Amino acid sequence: MNRAPRWSTLPVRGNSGESERNAVTTLTDTHPNFQTTGSGHLDVSVREIMNPAVVTISEDASLFQVNRALASRGVQALLVVGQTEGRPLGWITARGLLAWCEADISIISAREAITERATTIEPGASARAAVLALSQPNVTHLLVCRRPGDTPEGVVSAIDVVKLSGGR
Repeated sequence: MNRAPRWSTLPVRGNSGESERNAVTTLTDTHPNFQTTGSGHLDVSVREIMNPAVVTISEDASLFQVNRALASRGVQALLVVGQTEGRPLGWITARGLLAWCEADISIISAREAITERATTIEPGASARAAVLALSQPNVTHLLVCRRPGDTPEGVVSAIDVVKLSGGR
């Protein structure tokens, strides 16, 4: 059964749904072990380096649809959102899909294949804070939101920070 893929680049919206409420982690701007070189290029805000397009897919989409969406959008990860309220549930990454290569991807839901929690960062946080957050285990993408539960303004991945570092 091949339904049309359920993905979009629209921001996720919703109220505080019980099953979706605890799926988001928020990291702060400070960490005692983070060292700075003082070069200043990481002082820009996350808002300046984020990608404003958050590609989402419904939790009930099949992995076949996930694969098609990843390939057609040219992205490394999709944000899985709750079917009822559109709340972020977590990310499916291309790397995480390697575990499903021999499975029947037409019957496995996106929700079953989530590989990491959705982690947020404030748009005014520094790129330095994004480096810290992206350095944590199982964090490859950061949803940019004013507060947890708000509609995401964009997404930041390691490549966004690398581009910043290379452009100085």
